[in-house]
Amino acid sequence: MWGWLGWDVGAWHCQSGASRDALVLLAADLGQAPQLVGQPWRGNLRATLNGPRGPGLLSALLRLVGAPALPLRRLTIGVDTPLGWPDSFRALLDGALPDHVPATKAENPLIMRETEQVLCAAGLRPLSPVQDLLGSQSTKGLVALGALGMAPRTPGWWTGALAGVELAAFEAYPTPCRRSAQVEAVVGPLRPALGEQPHDDVLDALLCAGLAWLCDQAPEAVAQPPAGVSASEGWIYVPVDALPGPEAAPRR
Repeated sequence: MWGWLGWDVGAWHCQSGASRDALVLLAADLGQAPQLVGQPWRGNLRATLNGPRGPGLLSALLRLVGAPALPLRRLTIGVDTPLGWPDSFRALLDGALPDHVPATKAENPLIMRETEQVLCAAGLRPLSPVQDLLGSQSTKGLVALGALGMAPRTPGWWTGALAGVELAAFEAYPTPCRRSAQVEAVVGPLRPALGEQPHDDVLDALLCAGLAWLCDQAPEAVAQPPAGVSASEGWIYVPVDALPGPEAAPRR
């Protein structure tokens, strides 16, 4: 059985905030439509991340969604937070000054990774990990993936293995998924199981899980990064049919 976990990431100290961590787990045998497993979870993962690492952390995450004994062969995690930072920003921390700072935020490599620049050119509005108060969520996502024994291998993808489960994780972007017919075909039949008025955090986690299913089962439906993109910066994955600008299609 394969699993697809969507994680809408909250800040480290989100226990009293309007936005918190949310987890939604889908699972199915290969070739079958995904089903919602257990119950969506919403809260703050900080205490969980302060607990056991490795297999213990994986078990704790599955317990939160009510699936502690699920016999998974592979788990793909769609994570809604930046899993990389701009190379120019990292170089600046080491003392390398930029030759030129562009006039617009969308083109500024100190605050926008290549992936955000491409999405801006396509008409989307991704946030900057440097400028837009995403540092807490970003560090939380990076700590979690590291604690699961995962490491970045190819642009935007982290991989590893624990207790016989193959692990993969990528940076998801739920906002454009809301207008994707391909994502809707995956998650639409599952929405009623979330209840009458699920929180937006839970809905975003469901979209991340649906995008994870597409990445594994229909990768042609997910826009891919261009050749030569920085592996350290990472990449934001979105469904092809959510890109409003045709100019971005060859690059994504």
